[in-house]
Parts: sequence; structure tokens; C-alpha cells
Amino acid sequence: MKIQKVRSRFPAGLRLGLSALLLAVPILGPGAQTLDITILATSDVHNNYMDYDYFTDLPTEQTGLVRIATAIKEIRSRDPNVLLFDNGDFIQGEEFLARNAPPEGEPSPLMTILNTLRYDAMVLGDHEFNFGLPYLDSVIQGADFPVLGANVVTYLTRAPYYRPYTLLVRNFTDRDGNLQSLRVGVLGVLTPQIVTWDGAWLKGKVRTLDGYETALRYVPEMKAAGADIVVILAHSGIQDKPRQRGEEHFAYYLTEIPDVDVVIAGHAHEKFPGRTFEQTRGADIRKGTINGIPVVMPGSFADTLGLIKLTVRRGEYGWARIDGSGSLLSVYDSAAGKANFAADEELTALLAPAHQAVLDYIRSPAGSGGGE
Repeated sequence: MKIQKVRSRFPAGLRLGLSALLLAVPILGPGAQTLDITILATSDVHNNYMDYDYFTDLPTEQTGLVRIATAIKEIRSRDPNVLLFDNGDFIQGEEFLARNAPPEGEPSPLMTILNTLRYDAMVLGDHEFNFGLPYLDSVIQGADFPVLGANVVTYLTRAPYYRPYTLLVRNFTDRDGNLQSLRVGVLGVLTPQIVTWDGAWLKGKVRTLDGYETALRYVPEMKAAGADIVVILAHSGIQDKPRQRGEEHFAYYLTEIPDVDVVIAGHAHEKFPGRTFEQTRGADIRKGTINGIPVVMPGSFADTLGLIKLTVRRGEYGWARIDGSGSLLSVYDSAAGKANFAADEELTALLAPAHQAVLDYIRSPAGSGGGE
């Protein structure tokens, strides 16, 4: 960016006034580039990988990652600038896989799903810890992408137990058709109550820190490390009450941190943008922003895909967000009574053996009763 200089022939008072105006309106040089980036997000899938309701033992058109996969592929087919994130609680409900882990050295089917869909990063949710640290560690070691959890630290040393953030270097196509290299900083934070809810597994092994304060620490570090834009994956809900520290739902406060460009929320099984948040301070549910920051919270049980449109421009001092919006794509259209997306054949076929094994498991007798 170039700041236009004011010539000395103007009177001093006028010079000061013009200088203030020009400082407020940066003038982009001829080399400025503009990028449009699409960020997709799933959250709180809770083992709804297939379009199948295991409680009723019946197929469903209303949920399923196999249907979200179709939406992801359609968007990628027409958009060269796509990032895909998962916002936690992807593993919960997988009692069958926890009891029937794959042979050592083989990846968990859960990571095979995420790897196949080419996720760029994920944050851990609270339910990821339901089966203890050894099981969780065995699952995530098969990930082809960074798995984040900045506010989970070791109990004694308070060193990060999981990777706090990552810098993704991605080539995107700008509006002129040229490739531009961008460093996308992605931070992952989750609700700190995991040590209470899963204390039997976690006490004495890990601690959790305040989610907002953790982000406040790492965002400047990410920028100093070269992040052009900053995305926060927050497995936490949205509330605009005065901050108390240690909140379960802290995603709102992340929009107030300088240099944050995108917030993806979750955990609460709500949908942003949506009418639930009409009265939330600083929220624009038509544009999908809070305090001017693009935000999505994509429901639960693989019923919704979050979609953020981000526009960034490069000037003399690097890349900067100039616009952004958030919206939701639903798997099922309740008003029309029909699915918006068919099941993806590739992912359905990949999941077929595990799906059948789960069906055999849930249909097997739980025990037998005595009596005459």
C-alpha cells in the first residue's frame, strides 16, 4: 500500500487534515492482487458418516457425511480456492471402533474418511476424549493433516499436548488468473470442560486453559510466524455475555481479537448464521458475521456444511481481509421434503465394510434373560 504524500505548499492546518484523510484511505498500487477464498467446515458430526440412523436402524436423507461429501466435491469442481476444516466431535459415538481398533500400524477408518475428503486441518472436540488419550492418539496418528488443540496442555509441564496451530501454505488463483501463495494460519481451541466431563481418563495427565486467552496468546505468534490470514477452529458455542474466564462457550469473544479473519464455532449444536442469534450483539445474520468477522456454526450430526467466502487483497504491506461472509448449506430441505445432495458413491463404498460391521454389532443380542 502507498500512502500519498501531501505537498508542503498547503497551509499547516490543511496539511494535517489531508494527511489524516489519506492515512485513513490506503491507495493500492498497480501490483495489488485480489483473492476469493472459500472455506468449508463440518462440526459435531458425531459418527454420522453414513446417511443412516443407527438408533432406528433405518436409512435417512436428512444427515450423513456421505451427502456433505457431494456438496464438497461440487464446490471444489468449480472453485479452485477451497479449504476444508473439521471443528471437532467427529469421533464421538464410535464405541464399536473403540472396542475394535484396527491392527497396529493401520489407520483408523475415521482418519481414512477425513484423509479421503482431503481435510486441511481439524480441532479436537470434547467427545474426542471419551475413550481416553491412548485411543485418541492412536486415531489421530493416521491423519494426513494437522490435528489441533492449543488449550490442552500436559498436567505437569503445561507444555502443549497437541499441536496448537499450523501454517498452511496454499496456492490460490487470483481474480486475474494468476497463482498466489498464501500462508493460512489455523488455530484450534476447544471447550475447557473436558477435564471435568472425562476426568476418569484425563485427570493428572492433561489440563485445559481458557480458550479465549489461549487464542489471545497464539494469534500474534502466528502473525509473527508469517500467517497472511488467521482462521480459528473453535469447538465452542456463541454467547455474548460478559466474559468470566473458563467459559464453555467462548467463540463470540474470538471475533474481538485483532488479526482474526475467520471463526468457525461448534459444540452447541446450533446454526450460525440463524435466527437464534438475531439479538446477539454485533451479529449480522444476513451476512454471517459477528463484529465484522465471518463466522459459521454448522449444526450437528452431519446435517449442515458451513461455507465462508473470504476476499483478501495484497498491497505493499501484505495480504489483508477486505470482505467476508458466512452461510450454511443444509443436507435436507425440510420445506420441500427432499434431500439437497445425494450420497457420494466413493465415500459410501469406502465406508460399506465398516457400516456393515456396525450394523452386525448393533443387531447382535445384548444378552439373554433367565426364567422358565
